[in-house]
Order: sequence, then structure tokens, then C-alpha cells
Amino acid sequence: MTTVLDAAGGLEGMRRLALAWHERVLADDGVPEGLAIPRWSWDGLVSP
Repeated sequence: MTTVLDAAGGLEGMRRLALAWHERVLADDGVPEGLAIPRWSWDGLVSP
């Protein structure tokens, strides 16, 4: 039986996947003008 980890290329494959995901997330940081970004703490919503 093949595990998900093995199918993804082992630890090195997972590392490459994580790096690629983070690169895409950081590249997609445009926020429209005037858009309120919610801020959260462990106690709940801090600001809308």
C-alpha cells in the first residue's frame, strides 16, 4: 500500500510542495483599496 507521503515524493516532495504553496501565497498579496481585513486574537474578532 502506498502512503500519501510516498505518493507525494516523500519528505522532499512535501518540502517542495510547501515551498511552492508559500511562494504562490506571498505573490498573491494584493488587497483592494478600502477592503477591511478582519483581525483575530484567541479571544475572537479584534477589528473588522
